[in-house]
Amino acid sequence: MSSGVGTNGESRKKRPFGPWDWKRFQRRSEVRLAEIRFFGYLSALVGRRTEKVELTKPVPLRELLPASFPRENIIILVDEHPADLDTPIRPESSVALMPMLSGG
Repeated sequence: MSSGVGTNGESRKKRPFGPWDWKRFQRRSEVRLAEIRFFGYLSALVGRRTEKVELTKPVPLRELLPASFPRENIIILVDEHPADLDTPIRPESSVALMPMLSGG
């Protein structure tokens, strides 16, 4: 019945989305979070081990960190690749921040 008329002559309302459109709409409307994980003493500095940040566009990592966060002697990985504080963090990125290790 592509005419939009029901079996008893009443007009039917068209569904706003087909099943394929609905899945695409859901993906667009989902909240997109970047996850920042803190290791070692860095987690004590910020008071948590993970932070989820809602992003709509890429933002440099330094803008997502507190002003008191150490800027030196830390290892930064973004999506499992070495990075720095100016690396843009995209929605759905995974960031790991850990203290520099040393020993002898």
